[in-house]
Amino acid sequence: MLGASCQAKDVRGSSALYESTESSRASDGRRAPAGLRIRPDMVDETRRVHTDRHKVWERARAYGDAAQVLLAEWRQTNT
Repeated sequence: MLGASCQAKDVRGSSALYESTESSRASDGRRAPAGLRIRPDMVDETRRVHTDRHKVWERARAYGDAAQVLLAEWRQTNT
């Protein structure tokens, strides 16, 4: 169930999905800044990683909500 988070962890911070861009001149003569962009052949992978990370976040939040409910019930029965 946590396979998605393991895969996302492996690519986070790496250059597997991104490439640096050179600064360039726009048609009006202004200079466009250098930066990072998603590699064109990795767009689908980037979307999948984003979706997987969100699913893991939703599961973690649901677990935390359930734990809070259980703790509140336990406190009520033991006071």
